[in-house]
Amino acid sequence: MRYPGLPAARPWHGVARQVRQALAKHARRIVELEHLRGSLEIRARRAMEECDQIKAIFSSVSEPILAVNDYNELIPGQPERRRGAPPGTQHAEKRALANWCSARSWSAC
Repeated sequence: MRYPGLPAARPWHGVARQVRQALAKHARRIVELEHLRGSLEIRARRAMEECDQIKAIFSSVSEPILAVNDYNELIPGQPERRRGAPPGTQHAEKRALANWCSARSWSAC
């Protein structure tokens, strides 16, 4: 972007030149940031789609494949414990998924 300048004989010539340069620098930075924003929006959209896919997979599995232990750690489900799982473990997968998504700051999960 080009801004008009003052003649060199004018007393505000130096200040006007600095302002013109600052405006041009900020205009270039705005264009650069808009480009970065577009790429970040694409990455965020892909992350939300991935999270939706993972949610769909977890909700379609009838047996627990992941569990949350007493320390709120995500652990693989154990086949020998699936049959005699204590009450309330049906929500373990949802909690595990919520913890996994929130650890990645994916608000879409």
